[in-house]
Amino acid sequence: MKKRILLVTTSFTLAGLGILLTAWLLTPQPVYAAVYTVGGACGGTVQACLDFAAPGDTVVVPAGTWNESITLSEPISLTGVSSATAVLQALPGQRVLTVTGAAIDHGVVISGLTFRGGDISGGSVCFSGGTANCGGGILLTNNAQPRIQHVIIEDNTAYRGGGLYANETGALWLDHVVFRNNTVLLTGGGLQAPNTPVTVTNSLFLQNTTTNNVGGALAASASFGIVAPVLISGSTFLSNTAQCLGGTFGICEAPAVYLFDQDVRIVNSRFEDNRCTAANCDGGGVFMLSSFNAPAMRIENSDFLGNTAGGSGGGVSVGNLAQFVVVNGRFENNRALAGDGGGLNHGNFLIAAFADVSGTQFISNSAALEGGGLNSVSDVAIRGARFERNASSTDGGGLFVDFGGAGSRLTNTLFLSNTAQSEGGGAFVFGDGLIVSGGSFVGNSATADGGGLHACGSVTLTNPVFSGNVTQENGGGAYVGPRENIGGCGSGANSVAVSDGRFEANRSLDPPTFFSEGGGGLYVLGSATLTNTDFLANQAAALGGGVYVQESAVLSSGSFQNNVAAGSNGGGIRAAGSLTVDGTQFVGNVAGFAGGGAQVGNTLGSGQSIIRNALFQNNQADSGGGLQSSITLTLDNVQFLSNVAITTSGGGLSAFDALTVTNSLFQGNSSAGNGGGLNSFSGPFILANTQFLGNAALNGGGLYYAFNALSATDVTIQGNSAISNGGGLATSGSAVFSGSWTVSGNTAGQDGGGIWANSGLNAVGGRIENNRSLGNGGGFYGGLAQMRVDGTVFALNRTAGSGGGAYAFDGAAIGNALFSGNTANGAGGGLFLQRFVHITATQFLGNRAGQGGGLAVIRSSTGTLVQDITNSVFARNTATGRGADFFYDQPRPINLLHNTFARDGQAVGAAVYVAAGTVALTNTIITSHTVGIENAGGTVSADYTLFFDNGSDLVGTVNSSSSLAGNPTFVNAAGDDFRLVDGSLAVDSGANAGVFVDLLGVARPRDAGFDLGAYEGRHTPTAVSLTHLHAAPALPPLWLMLLGLLLLGGLVHWRR
Repeated sequence: MKKRILLVTTSFTLAGLGILLTAWLLTPQPVYAAVYTVGGACGGTVQACLDFAAPGDTVVVPAGTWNESITLSEPISLTGVSSATAVLQALPGQRVLTVTGAAIDHGVVISGLTFRGGDISGGSVCFSGGTANCGGGILLTNNAQPRIQHVIIEDNTAYRGGGLYANETGALWLDHVVFRNNTVLLTGGGLQAPNTPVTVTNSLFLQNTTTNNVGGALAASASFGIVAPVLISGSTFLSNTAQCLGGTFGICEAPAVYLFDQDVRIVNSRFEDNRCTAANCDGGGVFMLSSFNAPAMRIENSDFLGNTAGGSGGGVSVGNLAQFVVVNGRFENNRALAGDGGGLNHGNFLIAAFADVSGTQFISNSAALEGGGLNSVSDVAIRGARFERNASSTDGGGLFVDFGGAGSRLTNTLFLSNTAQSEGGGAFVFGDGLIVSGGSFVGNSATADGGGLHACGSVTLTNPVFSGNVTQENGGGAYVGPRENIGGCGSGANSVAVSDGRFEANRSLDPPTFFSEGGGGLYVLGSATLTNTDFLANQAAALGGGVYVQESAVLSSGSFQNNVAAGSNGGGIRAAGSLTVDGTQFVGNVAGFAGGGAQVGNTLGSGQSIIRNALFQNNQADSGGGLQSSITLTLDNVQFLSNVAITTSGGGLSAFDALTVTNSLFQGNSSAGNGGGLNSFSGPFILANTQFLGNAALNGGGLYYAFNALSATDVTIQGNSAISNGGGLATSGSAVFSGSWTVSGNTAGQDGGGIWANSGLNAVGGRIENNRSLGNGGGFYGGLAQMRVDGTVFALNRTAGSGGGAYAFDGAAIGNALFSGNTANGAGGGLFLQRFVHITATQFLGNRAGQGGGLAVIRSSTGTLVQDITNSVFARNTATGRGADFFYDQPRPINLLHNTFARDGQAVGAAVYVAAGTVALTNTIITSHTVGIENAGGTVSADYTLFFDNGSDLVGTVNSSSSLAGNPTFVNAAGDDFRLVDGSLAVDSGANAGVFVDLLGVARPRDAGFDLGAYEGRHTPTAVSLTHLHAAPALPPLWLMLLGLLLLGGLVHWRR
């Protein structure tokens, strides 16, 4: 069995070997390609060897110079031993090599050779008319498409394609090829490839020239509908030229590379020192234009250095592309001598496509027109780029964008030390919708608008930095508005939104004139929204040291510090429209005229501003050291600290329209004119819960307002000073005070230590205390209108003149007030009045004066108004002259009804002294004075008067009736409690004088008759009352105590 299997296997193996042997004998064997060396068996010339060789063979050219003009028409590779030594030299008037036929595909290699000296420039037959004058070094025609590598093509001349011409071949592959010193009369000094896909890698184009047309180094193009992409990778284009001597078609472009209607990619390549100087020559390194195919172009990791275009695009000029992308490129020292785009010109007139640029540097490029670094006639998207030391003779020193509409984008891009002889030193973007995210504009300059940036339409800036930029006109850092002398932009509405930005040390140097504008940091010919953005040490020769806004401005957080508007308004910001602020600081800013921190509104006074949670500190201006506003203004929780108005008014604030201030602080501000803390010129004026502390001015140390009405609630005016009038407040308008308000510790060099009010005062409650003046009115001075107060305290005020507590020229209506401890060297220690007098339920305690220690009424004209003093107390007042409590010297009559003149211990002088006029006293108590009533020249009557402990009750002629003598028995005279106790002689001893309530509002009469003095009713002496208040509490009833014990016991038992 085993043997049988072995025999079968062996027989099958032998049969198989036979079959294989037969198949091998019948199969044709391959013919291996031969390699022939010129000078060997193939012949003594290159052409002879090519003719001898079969398709697929290789002809090797040894070292030496071979003077031939060669044609390659079969797929035979041609290789030299080295391009440095194996030279093919053309015969006179002929090209070096013609490669023809579709059989020559990319499997054919031409390498290791130098192609030199071809010259077929004697005619113009090329392109559609034939190829006689195409390709001085090499001509590829009839769809031949060999691979050409490691060769040198030099010193050739042609009408087109000086070094090489690819005549609509299927594809052109060039690797490690050197094109050197080739010349063309028309197109493509080194290479021309119409309607041919081109791949160039690791090659060098050196000193090639077109004398009359385009493409000194390379020219490639595609006709309508033909796809012929171009790839240039790892290659160098150096010192190529387009001489532009007047070509046939009058066109001159691209001393290095000319491309037309093709998709192009340029990678890892360098374009250096390529140049053309004719004014119509664009694209010093690369020129690309499209008319039909809407191609795309992408440049990656490539450098354009020192190239020159007589027209636009010193490094690159492209136009009408569907897509244009530059990644990680470098454009340096390129020049556009008579056009736009010193480094790069992107001219999309027909197709509104973005220029997309990322990671690219534009350094030291220059343009005679727009865009020293980059010019684009469509929107751009630029990311992570750098524009440095570029220059434009017109607009856009670093970047110029024109006719944008979809919105350009600048992201994390640096503009450094660029210059423009007109607008936009760093960048000019003329088109709606610009968005800048991150990035910096540093040290750029422009002679016109926008030292760092000029943009228009709707502009958004996020986290930008503008530092050290300069303009001779508007917007040292940035300008948002139309183009100068041209106007128009997008929809025509200009606005800017800035968030998380910094504008520092930018300058607008426009000399101040009547029409000057400015904007050291930012100028906006429209509206602005600024969020969490800082403006630091910017300077404008005219308006808006930090910011100028033509319309409305909205500020949130952020700060304005140390900005200067040297010749005009708004050291920090000038907003000609309205201003809305929340949480912003204005510190150390200076304006040459108005609004050191901010200036708002225009002369028309329209609009409204609202400022909340803000700080104005150490700002300075001629007027409105911290803030000046000419429109309706509302302030809430705003602090004005140490601001200065150098020559005029409003150290902290100067307002020329309606003003509302709540929950705010004015402290340490000063003004050479009116209103150390605040000056308000016209319009309604409302103050609530606001403090004025330690401010100083000529008039109105704390605040001054003129011709308008003030309503003040819960206001503190303290420690302010005025060289002239109104240490705390001065006004030519009216004033209404209410709530818990205080005017204290203020001083005036003339009148009104606390308040000087030429149009009177209306006050409820409040305190005017510890104020001082060197003129009249230690606490208050009133001019041409009456002082009307209810429940106000005037305490411890002093004056060198008259009216220690208050001086009211036009008289006063006073109720429920207290004048205590005030001093006047002249008359009226507590109060000095002229003209009208109406006082009720008021106390004058411990005041001192030369005459009229409590009250002096002097020198008034006659009148018909009834004057009276009712239900008031005069106690412990003293006068070095006449009238310890009351001095009267005027022709108008006055009634004194239910008043108490008293003290604890005898006072020197008369309680009531009448120098002139008619005085009628009714239901009066006068105690403890040297003289009760002294008439020195008037007409005096005293009816129902209780005299006690006076040296003399009456001196002079006093018509007295129904008077009493005896102790009025006060509750506590030592404690200034002059209420009547039980059994007082003053009780029920008066007459009905038409007064039906007392000083405390108690109804009169309480019993059978009217009581004398200021108080009605019977009161228990203080000592008895105190004893009663400290009596031991009564014990609860016995039954209640027992019940409590039982309950407590039950509770304890239950707990056990």
